[in-house]
Amino acid sequence: MSAAKRPTIKPGRPTASQTAALGEHIVAVARAHFFANGYGATTMDNIAADAGISKGTLYRRFKTKAELFEAFLLDQHSRWNARDPQLNAPYVGDLRKTLIARVEAFMTAGLTEDSVNLTRLIYAESGRFPELAQLYHDGSHLTGTTIIANDLATAAGRRHLIGDFMSPAGLLLATITGQALSLILQGRASHMSQGQIHAWAELAVAAFLDGYVEPAG
Repeated sequence: MSAAKRPTIKPGRPTASQTAALGEHIVAVARAHFFANGYGATTMDNIAADAGISKGTLYRRFKTKAELFEAFLLDQHSRWNARDPQLNAPYVGDLRKTLIARVEAFMTAGLTEDSVNLTRLIYAESGRFPELAQLYHDGSHLTGTTIIANDLATAAGRRHLIGDFMSPAGLLLATITGQALSLILQGRASHMSQGQIHAWAELAVAAFLDGYVEPAG
């Protein structure tokens, strides 16, 4: 893997923008290593060398490889949100329309090349490194479930009781992730058109709402 060009930092105390740029650079290099080599085979030494920085600089920013992987996941979430604001858009006042748009956005994000690579990475490495699955769950699954639960709670006029809606929200998210995983395993993730994703989102939401019972107040 060829060395990546690190941001130029002039002598003296780095500015906030320089510090941020260096962090982004390290995460970008780490992403390339994780996707190309897997989590287990990736080393902090190799990341430092490819990033063009000292090991001391790397460890001052990220104390462990797991901490760097978590930063990589957070960066991936930011990329998803930047690509499609609907992932975390406010409730629009119509539950069905909101959920269809939400499901379509989640599915679209889940089928991008980075998402496919990340899913394969997690499933391949989580047996040896269970902390990866936990980081992925906390960063992706839990966040998605909370967003859907907020939609359900808001529609019910009980936004302050969002915890009551986490279980049904989790069921809908499991439907999304299950379908995405099935497509990835079949090598069909890139074959779904946006129209097909939208049609599937309508079907998934219809099935969910037809069988959905609002938690007792």
